[in-house]
Amino acid sequence: MRSPGLLPTVAATLLVILIGLLTNLVTDDDPPAWGWPVWGCVALGLVVVETGRHLGSRRGASANPEPSARDRSRALARVRKHVDTSLRQALGDVETLTLVVRTDEGDVTATAAYDRDESLALLGAAGSGKSTELLRLAGALVDRAERDADEPIPVVLSLAGWGVSRRSGLADVLRPRSRRREEPPEALPDWLVGQMSARYGVVPQIARAWLANRKLALLLDGLDEVRPDLRDRCARAIDELVADLAQPPMAVACRTADYPGLRLRTTATMVPLSAEQVARHLAGVPAHLRELVDGPLWLRVVKTLPDPARVEPRRLLDAYLAELLDRRGGEHRTRVVRRHGLLARHGADDERIDPDGVLVPSAAVALR
Repeated sequence: MRSPGLLPTVAATLLVILIGLLTNLVTDDDPPAWGWPVWGCVALGLVVVETGRHLGSRRGASANPEPSARDRSRALARVRKHVDTSLRQALGDVETLTLVVRTDEGDVTATAAYDRDESLALLGAAGSGKSTELLRLAGALVDRAERDADEPIPVVLSLAGWGVSRRSGLADVLRPRSRRREEPPEALPDWLVGQMSARYGVVPQIARAWLANRKLALLLDGLDEVRPDLRDRCARAIDELVADLAQPPMAVACRTADYPGLRLRTTATMVPLSAEQVARHLAGVPAHLRELVDGPLWLRVVKTLPDPARVEPRRLLDAYLAELLDRRGGEHRTRVVRRHGLLARHGADDERIDPDGVLVPSAAVALR
């Protein structure tokens, strides 16, 4: 809501004082001799205060704060913390796992594929390690940005919530789904600015300034998790960002089956784990279980189980969730139990499982 202008505010202040004085005169209650100067000073003081507030609010509304070195340092520290925490939760005791991607020039790391022209589409099946590699790329870019002030700040953001309308009023909540108002998705740059503010505490004006001046590297995860009816629209919005004059460095992760196509210059696909990698991390595990492991998700699933040899392959994920329930109590246990039904609904097609809706944080990143 807009605040009232300066003139109405001052006029209202003087009117209140004048009403008080007139009331005294009408009731023959003459104020003391010192009253008039005091009332005059009070009125002048209120006018000065309101004038200052008005001018200050105008400056605040129109000012675009210049990003400082401290802003940059704070943002990098928060990105570093997010990356380190997410990787630790995703990989656990398999942090030494080396993942590669396949490009038209051969198999390389995701960071090397990004470095070709800072425009990367990272594809793969569910659980192949796309989110893990995006986080590792972010870690490498944070290292560079800390050494060189000209390097962009990487920000890892999930696209999953783009286009999801938030009902704020009770009427919208109670209204039948068929009669709810469908709000158009927020412009992607504005939405990204809001996500940066929520995730990393970046002031929106500063985030916009960085985005407009190619000071950010956008690492966008979960394009496949955007609502299916909005995914093409989201892809067009990303293409518009790619075509923008600023052309921010960008990497977008998406499951291969749901990839709508983007105007990114390099496409890389996650390469399954080799038999040697699986054997090295799963020494002692029966061969029939090792054959199921082709990505970080299943590697973590098998390593989490205390006795994987006793688990039927088709019950592997059930045993994994049961182990998580035994290891965690309270909030995590309640969350897994409440949302376990998603696996039952989508179990026939693992490409449609939403990891954040099913698993605790330690497994959610690995599933992407």
